Amino acid sequence: MLNSLVFSVKRGMSLFPNIHFHKANNNALSIETFELHTFYERCHEFTQKNIKKTSPFTPHRVMFYTFLIINEGNIQHYVDGQCITLSAGDLLLICPHQVHQYVLPNRPAKGHIIFFTDSVWDLVKQNTRLLHWDMLLTQSHNIHKSDQLDITMLLSILQKEQNKATADDILQKHIFTSLIHLLMRHWPMVTSGKQTSKVDLFVRFNHHLLNHFNQSRDVIYYANLLGCSYKVLNNICKSITHLTAKNVIDNYVILEAKRMLLTKTQNTQSIAHALGFDESTNFVKFFKRHTGKTPKEYLLKEN
Repeated sequence: MLNSLVFSVKRGMSLFPNIHFHKANNNALSIETFELHTFYERCHEFTQKNIKKTSPFTPHRVMFYTFLIINEGNIQHYVDGQCITLSAGDLLLICPHQVHQYVLPNRPAKGHIIFFTDSVWDLVKQNTRLLHWDMLLTQSHNIHKSDQLDITMLLSILQKEQNKATADDILQKHIFTSLIHLLMRHWPMVTSGKQTSKVDLFVRFNHHLLNHFNQSRDVIYYANLLGCSYKVLNNICKSITHLTAKNVIDNYVILEAKRMLLTKTQNTQSIAHALGFDESTNFVKFFKRHTGKTPKEYLLKEN
């Protein structure tokens, strides 16, 4: 996996290594599945052999989706600086652009890890009602007991198919679609019952925010990109998140700031520049206003 799948590094304004998905030659679809203990062994071997390269055990930004599924034992995992403990039956979703890092468990844990890209999701959602699940779901979930055996069976079939010299992409697509349905159908929705048109606009807003957060923190700027009024965008954000549009923007900038601070290799000035602040003092004031701490105080607390 580490040779063919992810550790192709590109650094941009994020200050993080961006890890991209590179599918194997025999894999027509951009999906990879591994047993958890095998994956951790490969990560450890990769880190030992490639000291100067990006390690899975250090913060990195993924540009694809990841599912961590635990069957036995427990593991810890960091997502955007938050330590999450997963035990038997738990499922963790990591979305593109999130910053995460693996933690080598003290004892072997059984489970699976699944990697897939936006292109795979585009295929799957043609046959599903889960249009924007990555934005509408809580980050982790406990798999319904009635589904655990079926999920394990589908994962086994999918992995067996991928190990063939010539994988059947049609079969993989159908297996993966069924797997997604089982994983999603009992997962609590953050925005259950919201109108599709509102959710669509909110999702578009988030996509623009992801691409332009370091260019503008002005609500009107994003309303113009969306072709709607300030009031419409603000009301939709309140309806879905119970936050104003300005709150959503500022919260995302703060999240990016915290992600960048996790690198521990960048000074305040470089982070301020990457976030679109003209002066580092303005960034420090902005950060303290929203968190109650300066960037330095935040790092001391996290360490």
